[in-house]
Amino acid sequence: ETINSKGLSQLYALLLVQQLILEMSRIECEFKNNIVTRRRSFDKMLPALTHISENLNNSKALTLDILAGKCFISTATLRRYFYEFTDMSPQQFIANARISRAQYLLSNTNKSITEISDAVGFESISCFTRTFKKHCSMSPSEYRK
Repeated sequence: ETINSKGLSQLYALLLVQQLILEMSRIECEFKNNIVTRRRSFDKMLPALTHISENLNNSKALTLDILAGKCFISTATLRRYFYEFTDMSPQQFIANARISRAQYLLSNTNKSITEISDAVGFESISCFTRTFKKHCSMSPSEYRK
């Protein structure tokens, strides 16, 4: 290999390294911007999350239209945000929140299963039991034991 071709190889390697550095800085900038964008999206979704936590026992207050209205965004946007942050729909998120609250109440109170079902916003005990079983692979009474 001659000196000229060796010099060209080094120059080419240097250009590749510079290109790599430029690409890495661009990716880092996009990553930071993505975090800022995700934070803004989460901030827009926060009123819906607050409303859910305050009204977990009232299924009529937890419709998609009401939740989107609290955030001043469309229902489609709210649905997209829920999938982005939780990998589930708003309805799935609400059901999970209700079941988590029910698990806490079953473990830490002496309330009846019917009272707990009402406290977490289920329309009927059968709906509560079916949903609880689906999420926990056992009935509420089995969970309590």
